[in-house]
Amino acid sequence: MVVERVEVVIPTKQLNLSNHLLAGRHIKDDESVDCNDQGVEYLDAKVDIQLNQLLSRRRDAIEQMNSLIQFDFGVVGSVTSPLVVIQTTLFECGGLVIGICICHTIADGFTMVKFITSWATASQVGTKELLLPCFNLASLFSTKVLPMIKPPPPPRVFGLDKVVTRQFVFDGAEISILKAKSSPGSCDVGVKPKPSRVEIVTTTIIWKALIRVSEAKYGRLRTSLAVHSMNLRAKIVPAVQHNYCGYLYRLVAARFMGDRSKMELPDLVVLLRDAIYVNALCCENVFPTVVKSFNKVNEESKKEYVDVHMFTSWCRFPTYEADFGWEKPT
Repeated sequence: MVVERVEVVIPTKQLNLSNHLLAGRHIKDDESVDCNDQGVEYLDAKVDIQLNQLLSRRRDAIEQMNSLIQFDFGVVGSVTSPLVVIQTTLFECGGLVIGICICHTIADGFTMVKFITSWATASQVGTKELLLPCFNLASLFSTKVLPMIKPPPPPRVFGLDKVVTRQFVFDGAEISILKAKSSPGSCDVGVKPKPSRVEIVTTTIIWKALIRVSEAKYGRLRTSLAVHSMNLRAKIVPAVQHNYCGYLYRLVAARFMGDRSKMELPDLVVLLRDAIYVNALCCENVFPTVVKSFNKVNEESKKEYVDVHMFTSWCRFPTYEADFGWEKPT
């Protein structure tokens, strides 16, 4: 796939970003954003294949899709690098792909999806019908001295050339069968909600496979953590508006202690559900809870005898509702 890119200068007002946080620049030392309206980086590209050719290449589709967004990881966090990079790619068949990268230092997955859906809404009906994002999360928290996130340990794998990406497609009917087999008896009496499809896939398939891989590598079962990212916007009392954007999630970790008698599918599901289903948080406890969760995972990652596996789910985010005028995306 040959990609031709042309940088297009578009005033940020056309993307509804004038005086917007994401149109500014990150001030790393102050851990803040200068809302200077320098705008986002926007690239217009063309490729020499049809869109269905890319979608049909399951083996190397992920690697090919990296060409659909141009982002220089070497300048992330510098005072000159944009916080948002957008690339539109036109295929020979007329199909169009919009690739978006947002600086993860200041925005979580919810914020990114909110940006995409808001942009799509504005392109359809204008800004008058748009619920503008709110970046005033700090007002929800106490002004007392807050804990700080400790620096994470250095990565055990260095260089993007050593990262392997694979795509696995799970059949819905098979997931339902696994869900029925994996649900512990306590799910039937209403103690806690039944495990979601994401929990079933990450626990009964991926996490258990990773535990087995570690056993084969080291010759014994090791302590293993399955760490999920949890959006906290629906967990705060009193409830916060759903247009609050920024960095508002915590890490929840399910721990497997290397006990062979506790690695059946229902056992792993219980471990994950006990970690994920937490009580609601009052505003003053949100930030300490977030910091504690990150520090706990960072500390576990430093231990050579512990395997830490990170999971992120985009399920239930309205990504596929983003209609820019060409109907909903595939």
